[in-house]
Amino acid sequence: MRRVLSVLLLLAFAQATRATTVHYARATITFQWTAQGLQARTQAAAALWHFEPVSRSFSSNGAHFAPAQQRCTAQGIAGGGPPAALLLDRNSDDHIDRAQGDSARLVFGAMLDGRTSAWFALDVSDPFSPSLRWVRTQDELPGLGEALNAPAFARLRIGAANSDPEHFAVLFGAGKNPASGPGLRLLALDASNGALLWSAGTADGASLRTATLRNAIGGAVAPVDLDGDGFADRLYVGDEGGAVWRFDLRNGAGATDFASATVIAQLDGALRGTPDVAFMPTPGGAYLNIALASGVPDDSTSRGWLYSLRDRLSAPALPAIHSADLPLAADPVASDSRGWRLPLAPGEWLSGTPVTIDGRLLFTTFRRSEVAASDCQPLGGNRVHALSVVDASAVLDLDADGRIDARDRSRALTQRELVHGVQIRLPRAPATGEPPAPAPHCTAGTDLLPGCVPGRLARRTFWYRMDAD
Repeated sequence: MRRVLSVLLLLAFAQATRATTVHYARATITFQWTAQGLQARTQAAAALWHFEPVSRSFSSNGAHFAPAQQRCTAQGIAGGGPPAALLLDRNSDDHIDRAQGDSARLVFGAMLDGRTSAWFALDVSDPFSPSLRWVRTQDELPGLGEALNAPAFARLRIGAANSDPEHFAVLFGAGKNPASGPGLRLLALDASNGALLWSAGTADGASLRTATLRNAIGGAVAPVDLDGDGFADRLYVGDEGGAVWRFDLRNGAGATDFASATVIAQLDGALRGTPDVAFMPTPGGAYLNIALASGVPDDSTSRGWLYSLRDRLSAPALPAIHSADLPLAADPVASDSRGWRLPLAPGEWLSGTPVTIDGRLLFTTFRRSEVAASDCQPLGGNRVHALSVVDASAVLDLDADGRIDARDRSRALTQRELVHGVQIRLPRAPATGEPPAPAPHCTAGTDLLPGCVPGRLARRTFWYRMDAD
């Protein structure tokens, strides 16, 4: 018997939010889409600059921006996808300081007009002096559709192709409504220069060509490191046809041998957003739980689903499961079930990436009632849900009545603006002489969720496994 320390790590992902915040040594800066383009602003709401994708230029006042290229949707301004920050903090002090060798790159997709799109990377290591690092257009990425999904970052070793010193790659789906005919559906670009490292799809030039990967991927990719070496071993993503894909990776192999693909589930509805992948130890054996949802944010009549699926740690994957095979969350869920499903109300959709902590699946949903004309901010009703991964039972006293029962599976939130998921605050350990750190806690918008994080919990991503030789 040998002891193996394994790490289940979602290497990097961006929630489906319109903004990302980076803490620098000199300031805290938020990057978000506005009516002037991608904006960088300080905590005092002072705009530093805007980046306009069509002209590929920075402006202090957004003068180059063409407002007709933007439109309001249920999620806000739709001219660009969620910006994601790849941060290298050399001394782990929770601040980016270029003078200390730290770096920050901002990656996002954007619509250039009503038909064409591109992916961009900005160097924002010094937020007061940004630069365009690279751009990749539809001419270079066949099949690229609406570049409005969130990118993910992962360390990949694909032959000798990756020039990034840390082997980081940018992973994203081709987006909704790709060009008709053969095309790429999932792509990995070199984080340093934007070079195409690997792709999967129906096109002849795809590194992994598979005729079944024909639907657009409008959601984000969830990379997983299973052996703790810092490199992704597996990818999970859903497509617009309801298929949940698992890609098993072989780091060190060339592009054509780098990955194999399996459909682990065929579900109802278009799958979007970022899957949440969590390690679940049980008396019957450990498994990976994948939580993701279907639904159309702009459709007030369609009904989506929240799915909780179970996948094996080891290859090969089990045969694909279908929606009808999954029990409803309100019904008894057997211990040997391969998951469960929760129906959402008409017009209700998953509004952020689910998160699993200590066997509790936490997520928010949203039903839009109006859009604020001033800033394109969607307004409506938010709900927070807290369910057991194992059997979908209630796990938190959400209504604060002193007991946990079926009514605690979800509750309405006070905030009318769109809430982007449950945020878990795990403060860093205080340095010598610093006051004690606050207890870990969870928030959903402006609401605090008491008891969300067990007091004993420090991190959710590490686990041990005993393997036989």
